[in-house]
Amino acid sequence: HLAVSQDFSFTTLDGLPPVIAAVSASSITASGATITWSTDEPADSQIEYGTTTAYGSSTVLNSTLETAHSQLVTGLANATLYHYRVKSRDVAGNLAVSEDFTLTTLDGLPPVISAVSASSISSSGATITWSTDEAADSQVEYGTTEAYGSSTVLDPAHGTTHSQVLIGLANATLYHFRVESRDAAGNLAVSEDFTLTTVDGLPPVISAVLASSITASGRHHHLGHGRGGGLPGGVPPSKTRRPQSSVVKVKSPETTRLPAASRDLTR
Repeated sequence: HLAVSQDFSFTTLDGLPPVIAAVSASSITASGATITWSTDEPADSQIEYGTTTAYGSSTVLNSTLETAHSQLVTGLANATLYHYRVKSRDVAGNLAVSEDFTLTTLDGLPPVISAVSASSISSSGATITWSTDEAADSQVEYGTTEAYGSSTVLDPAHGTTHSQVLIGLANATLYHFRVESRDAAGNLAVSEDFTLTTVDGLPPVISAVLASSITASGRHHHLGHGRGGGLPGGVPPSKTRRPQSSVVKVKSPETTRLPAASRDLTR
């Protein structure tokens, strides 16, 4: 005689890990990024990351079981290549680990400006040079106050050594200037304020040339300085050459032309 039981059922264990797909990095900044991915079954979420395929760092495990995953990676270095991979474990404990992916954080730091210098200073111009620690463009702001008011034409060529020529400056005048450089990522660096003084390129203005003590045989010729008896810029007479005088012997009666000349202290 054959006996047949009622129907029973059983379910095999889930021995397959989740299938990971659509791994992507977005919202990348100078110090972080958002990593997203999907799985074909509900699973938890975690990311390993580092500057090599050894990784070395990981996000906090999100134990929520879901099929759409997103984690934020923070504390990354500026303008740096990172490796990362995502991990998801299902309710049965099956772990899936993705292949290796990479991302590069943005450059969020401006160039570092150094060695700012003014050279080839003349009565109407100067050459300004400086260096940056990364390739960047070049421009100089300048003026007779720290408000500047004028600037050179932007040189868009990116380099680490920079040179710009200032022209049209006033004679014997103090100028303020600062340099600017922007890198390829748009980060702008502005230097501190510097000063230069243009060279005095103008001769003294001669005035008050007199002929005195005229006699039958000679004249006493006196030369006085112009500009209030001093040099340009308000330098007092005590700082200049003394007024010149000379006695010129002439035959009497005779008209004599007396040339007058002076040289300032910049010659």
